[in-house]
Amino acid sequence: MNIVIAMDSFKNCLPSEAAGEAVAQGIHAFNPEIVTSVFTMADGGEGTLATIQENIGGTVHVKPIVDDFNRNRTAQYLETEIDGIATAVIESAQAVALAFSEHMNNQARYEATSFGLGQLILDAIVNGNRRVIVTLGGSGTTDAGLGMLQALGAVIYDDQDHIIPNGVNPLIDFGHIDLTKAQELVSEIDLEIAPDVSAPLTGKQGAALLFGKQKGLNEQQVRFLNQKSILFANQLKQDSGQDAAALPGAGAAGGIGTGLYALGAIYKQSGFMTLAELTGVGAAIQQSDLVITGEGRLDQQTQLGKVPAGMAELAHKYQKPIIALVGQRQADLGELEKQFDGILTIQLGPLPLQSALTTENATKGLQTTAKEVLKIFTLR
Repeated sequence: MNIVIAMDSFKNCLPSEAAGEAVAQGIHAFNPEIVTSVFTMADGGEGTLATIQENIGGTVHVKPIVDDFNRNRTAQYLETEIDGIATAVIESAQAVALAFSEHMNNQARYEATSFGLGQLILDAIVNGNRRVIVTLGGSGTTDAGLGMLQALGAVIYDDQDHIIPNGVNPLIDFGHIDLTKAQELVSEIDLEIAPDVSAPLTGKQGAALLFGKQKGLNEQQVRFLNQKSILFANQLKQDSGQDAAALPGAGAAGGIGTGLYALGAIYKQSGFMTLAELTGVGAAIQQSDLVITGEGRLDQQTQLGKVPAGMAELAHKYQKPIIALVGQRQADLGELEKQFDGILTIQLGPLPLQSALTTENATKGLQTTAKEVLKIFTLR
């Protein structure tokens, strides 16, 4: 028997590789002769850069930047060659990760800015890369990429025509934007986005209304930022004739996708499919008997481009059964539930959330549940 394992990370608990290895250990505890293939996966969010480097190599550049809360830190991006072109791969979560917001209060989260991501992109361009791929996901910002645009030379004004300084979420006071210098900077660069979700910038499925609360924003804040995002989207549509805010991944990473589209970025495929292509997971699934995937929480957001949804798509393509092992799941998953042959939570008993999130408990839960899956699967 051959089993392909490709887990997303369990946020604040287990990275993709550790989650996958825990599943493999549980399977081998049931039968050590079963062949398991563990793939480190990501969807554009945290861990994407490391996964890409592992598969295609390249040189990691370390750059001093400010994070989404204006704190000095260093961040990495990958410089490699793809199709003979000097290419920089930039993971947005290196600069604006949701994990950075731990212990930050509501106001700080509201004011979080993507300026540091712009610093990484600028460094990659200055270093001579002619192609820049930005993976989007796992951000702690909801600024529609305006902070990033400031770092690249855009000038943002409030509704009194005063220039908004960098350092605080420019979307809060947004009136209009002058993209001239930023667009000139990237005019000879092939700019691509690889988002974790296909969400639009605005509306119920957008950056603020759908994802804002998980970033610590309150109802009033998410509604206000959604209205400001509409204002930004309207200007882009008026200036270019293109509805950038509705393009695939426009709402990814707090709307950074829209900011990149404003600079002429193109979308080729999702962050997950980019990783799937580089890792060869699709070819492995063709030769498998069972596929196991999972993430910390399986919910309606999963179907917007997360790893489990991407794995389900590949499993169906090759007509393979697929099981999802998750920390928790939304009770009503609608159509998403039909994409899996089984969705199992890994909790071994009632636990407080902080206890469930420990590496030890999550690892044990994955091992034990994977073992039980194999007991059932081999009865077929």
